[in-house]
Amino acid sequence: MAELHVVRLLAAEEFQKQQNRLLTRVSSKRVERCRRFRNAADVQRSLLGELLVRAVLCVDHGFSNAQLVFDTDARGKPYLAGMTGLHFNVSHSGEWVAVAISPLPVGVDVEAVRGVDLAVARRFFAPEEMAWLLSRTPVEQAQAFYQLWTAKESVLKNLGQGLQLPLDRILIRGTAPDRLRLESRLDQPLPDLFLRLYQPAPDAILALCSREPCLPADIRQWSVSSLLNNIR
Repeated sequence: MAELHVVRLLAAEEFQKQQNRLLTRVSSKRVERCRRFRNAADVQRSLLGELLVRAVLCVDHGFSNAQLVFDTDARGKPYLAGMTGLHFNVSHSGEWVAVAISPLPVGVDVEAVRGVDLAVARRFFAPEEMAWLLSRTPVEQAQAFYQLWTAKESVLKNLGQGLQLPLDRILIRGTAPDRLRLESRLDQPLPDLFLRLYQPAPDAILALCSREPCLPADIRQWSVSSLLNNIR
């Protein structure tokens, strides 16, 4: 079964204190990438994404940190070099970093809930989805928008397609978080995909897309200190 994990960013001052220690637990490629960021929050999100994967694999799957070597495929999707039957996906937005791990390809998307840009919705949502979105009250529209958006993004990330597939032809049906279903109007067939929504905080929405029908009911939340203490 797919696993779902999240960690919340440290406050800026605390991150400054912890940054050097965090950098010692990640790959040299990640360190170099972090040096290119100008924004400290972007550095932290990048670091915590890799650290969360490492901590989960060390604690729950019996790996040592030294065994974990990350690489990227031709589309830029990261994977664990030299390992089969173990897939992961990372997402971050606002104060949250999310990781999904599964024996099969998996996709996760987390988004900080902000205002709704209806022009974006009209560009990427199917007419039926737009009608549902516009039927919500103004207060409900932000939640509804990000429910659809994260679900669609998680599908694309499961498939390893980025934004190469037209989002308005990937329809999300259902409104209950654990009863979503995918309706594809793409020309190409898709594997069986299973969706579920989660809300780690009132201002964040997360979607998981798995190729396994059994999805976790809950998210496991980590602290930054627990990541550091469990990566060995």
